[in-house]
Amino acid sequence: MRTAIIQALCLVMGGGWCSYIFYQEDMGLNTLFFVIPLLVLAFATTYRTGPYQKEVAVLAVGSFLSALAVVGNDSDLAKSMYWISILVFIGFIKHSSLQFLPLVIAAGISNLISVPLGIIREFTSNRTYINSLNYTLRKAINWLIPLGLFTLFLLIYYLANDKFGAMVDAIISYCFTPTSQGVAIEQVALFSIGFLLFGAILFGNPFKAILSNWQDRLDINLIRNRESRFATYFNPLVLKGRFKLSIITLTLLNALICIVNLTDLIYVWFSRRTLTAWELSTYVHEGTNLLIFAILLAAVLLLVIFRKNLNFFPNNEGLKKLAYIWLGQNIFMVLSVAIRNYQYSHNFGLTYKRIGVFLFLLIVLIGLVTLFIKIRDKKSHYFLWHRNSWAVYLVLLVAGFVNWNLLITRVNLNPNFTKHLDIQYLINDLPNENAFLLDRHGQSLQKQFPIQYSKVKNRIDQKLKRACSGRSIYSWTWPYHLNQKHKKSE
Repeated sequence: MRTAIIQALCLVMGGGWCSYIFYQEDMGLNTLFFVIPLLVLAFATTYRTGPYQKEVAVLAVGSFLSALAVVGNDSDLAKSMYWISILVFIGFIKHSSLQFLPLVIAAGISNLISVPLGIIREFTSNRTYINSLNYTLRKAINWLIPLGLFTLFLLIYYLANDKFGAMVDAIISYCFTPTSQGVAIEQVALFSIGFLLFGAILFGNPFKAILSNWQDRLDINLIRNRESRFATYFNPLVLKGRFKLSIITLTLLNALICIVNLTDLIYVWFSRRTLTAWELSTYVHEGTNLLIFAILLAAVLLLVIFRKNLNFFPNNEGLKKLAYIWLGQNIFMVLSVAIRNYQYSHNFGLTYKRIGVFLFLLIVLIGLVTLFIKIRDKKSHYFLWHRNSWAVYLVLLVAGFVNWNLLITRVNLNPNFTKHLDIQYLINDLPNENAFLLDRHGQSLQKQFPIQYSKVKNRIDQKLKRACSGRSIYSWTWPYHLNQKHKKSE
């Protein structure tokens, strides 16, 4: 019972701390103030189960660095990766047998969901089946039945009795109003987030055995299925037919994509002709989307061809070489799409969507490389999902360290890079943190937009005022500091 009381105090303190530092605050230094005690508690409660996996260390560092990225960049990507990193970290540190990232995310979510059930288990005298799923569900039903009946009769009495309904309304109005006398819904939500995250670290997960069984079924290496030779699907004659069909298919597709890549080589890579705005727009908004779809379809095609026993078919080196050529040409196509996107950005400036295309192409490129490894080393589909899920996480984590808002503003205001400045995008579509950069380039903007500069200047001043609006120490970020510094120097 003493342990249960200490755990309950930790939960209440965690929920209260989360509500205190995040309520009516933007994400800033409070992300560091929250993640540090969370990491300390996690390692303090699990140090006896060590040694830790390398994934635990990576996610612990990732959680801390993503908090630094929030403070340094104040970007939505950094904020998203902050919460994702914490969730995945909890999944890894509480489930040492798991390795597959999507499965770890599911483990982290199930840990959060099972916190109320863990509290029930801790305060019951019988703990023999503390990690039993059946025991947990039975206890949950025992609690849900009286709570459900209470809610049902509360609703009936609320609708039937005006005086009782008015009293309930008064209680709700008092408890959930953003005033100094009551408690705002946002405070309750933040308290619940802290409560559940700290609880997910302190309590076990009744689904742990199920998740471990799923992980045990996954293997990065392909295993040859030695079925009876008379089984239809694995019959050598069927495999030989699939082998010949795959050879013909890859030969034809390699010839086709070669022609497409030659046109890109001539008209995209080495063309000196200045493309019109319509041509550039068509390249990006139509051609790029179709080419990306074609690349993804090409990867799926190879997954269909190199499945199961065809990987072990005798003398299949010719098929593998055709697959390598197919992958190489698709990698070339990825680079061609990147060049098209660069040309469009060079003329019309960077945007979040154009940067997103570059990041997506990087992930696709990594996926094609891992597909090459899968075919060469006879790896399973799980190998692809495992490696590429980590690639997506790491790419997005690193991308969160870049302040894209300020980078887009700096690049687009550079006349040597952007030929057609979209000032409305910089003012209206980007967050307020770039206000000090826009104000610094006031003279150049006045030369570019002499007629509408007064309106532009007014919008920039409003943007700067909002960017410098008062923040407490919990919401402090580096972009906020830069805007404050610029305003004071005026």
